[in-house]
Amino acid sequence: MARATAAAKVPLITVAGGLGEGYNAVYDCGVDGIIVAVPGPVSLEEAMAGAFENIASAIDRALCLLRAGTHIDYRAFDQP
Repeated sequence: MARATAAAKVPLITVAGGLGEGYNAVYDCGVDGIIVAVPGPVSLEEAMAGAFENIASAIDRALCLLRAGTHIDYRAFDQP
């Protein structure tokens, strides 16, 4: 999916259960951002029991970040 969205120039934010060693390699595949689903260290059982709520919360956080990005005046970063 990451390669397809990158080829189509469509940004892709993934929701992950956690970030392990080397997670940033997905950026080379076309992923633009990663949001972690769980709010902190939890057992597999806890993560599964709260999966719907955790994923919904992660999507909400991602949308908040996207909304914040639309309010940035990028001209402020231009060099004189």
